[in-house]
Amino acid sequence: MALSSDSERELTAYHEAGHIFVGILHGGRLKLASLEPEEDEGPRRFGDTTIAWRKSIRERSDFPLILCEVALAGPMAETIYSGDETHPAHVPQWQPDWRNALQMAERLMPDLRKQIEFLEDRCARLHRFLREDHHWTAIGDIADLLMCNDVVEHDDVIDLIQHWRR
Repeated sequence: MALSSDSERELTAYHEAGHIFVGILHGGRLKLASLEPEEDEGPRRFGDTTIAWRKSIRERSDFPLILCEVALAGPMAETIYSGDETHPAHVPQWQPDWRNALQMAERLMPDLRKQIEFLEDRCARLHRFLREDHHWTAIGDIADLLMCNDVVEHDDVIDLIQHWRR
């Protein structure tokens, strides 16, 4: 689906950059990120990021937490960039991210109220974490790369991330 304006494209680039940044920090490998995803039978979306996980990470007890953070990192990066503090559950375009995070929270705790509190706490923590200057600079670099290329893979961003991982 084509983005209708430069501002939507930029917001989407920051959104996807949030997913990419947090996914790679947690040890994932970026398979593909795109500002122009192919239309398929899945939910309507403006951007798409796919991260692969090694078996050793998938088997960790905190893997659902990792997936929560990766899912919420896109909306949090977009809120920081836009300055709009909208809750991720209330933006239609972010519903897939919120649902993914909620499904992972269900694995961590059975009570819905505690799941929501947990996700809201994760959002607040991610918001603070992503706003740190060196993290926000990295996200901006990834967003710029996406805006220039429309599609990026792991090797495209690996040089950018080397100095973040030290």
